[in-house]
Amino acid sequence: MTQNTHVDLLSNRLNLVGMVCALFMLNPCAHAEEASLTFGIFPYLSQQQLVGYFNPLRDYLQQVSGRKIAMITAPDYRSFRERTRTGAYDIILTAPHFARLAEKESGFKRVAITRYHVQGVILVAQDSPVRQLSDLRGKSLAVTPATSLIHMLAMELFRHHGLQPGRDFKVNDQENFQNTMASTLRGDSDACATGIAAWNSYDRKNSLRVIAKTAEASGLMIMAHPRVPGAVLASLRKALFSFGETAERKAYFAATNHGAWLPVDDASMHALDPYMSHAGD
Repeated sequence: MTQNTHVDLLSNRLNLVGMVCALFMLNPCAHAEEASLTFGIFPYLSQQQLVGYFNPLRDYLQQVSGRKIAMITAPDYRSFRERTRTGAYDIILTAPHFARLAEKESGFKRVAITRYHVQGVILVAQDSPVRQLSDLRGKSLAVTPATSLIHMLAMELFRHHGLQPGRDFKVNDQENFQNTMASTLRGDSDACATGIAAWNSYDRKNSLRVIAKTAEASGLMIMAHPRVPGAVLASLRKALFSFGETAERKAYFAATNHGAWLPVDDASMHALDPYMSHAGD
């Protein structure tokens, strides 16, 4: 093969690539309509629980949006936040302060918020001698990582009652809410801080007793990466706001205690600003 022939073949290939790229540029929806969406779920429960709880919601959104949706999570809170920041997910179901961070840091768009408000409960085993927060002085508390909103709300509660973490009680970090409760039931921790919705759906709920509740915060949110087309974003919002009218809602809301999916207002977002400084740690 001569050098001129080789150059001509290379030129033809480049022209062909250019024509294909031009077709996608002229009709970007031809590719976008076939693309799947990655749905990142905040790992506040075990992977098995997340799959069981959110499959019905994923299937419903998939049906309504006309897009295949791959539901994935992350091994821990820090990994989930980092993957959100780097654009690994098209849509996310996440803790409210992580949603606010994604909006401010990466331009994520608001999709929906739960009627349920995030609130923590301090739990002990039913037969525990602990009756109030002051009884935990010198004891241990199982809680999700410091970047979690429940952790922040719980520490606010303890400080309000004159107890400093690390000084007055030991903090046992756990990966998720299920692990915090299991730690308490095993006797590895004297108490735990967990989300009230997670406790309500825990299969051994009656083995635990509430001694205190934290303040409330905005609910869990669904957010969309800026690359998600506006039409898809609108269809997701419409689907979520109508989800309560479907048969699928019964099992979903019974399992998650989320109540309903609602529009996200400015007040719900701005209320999270005090927690943002710790969300990115």
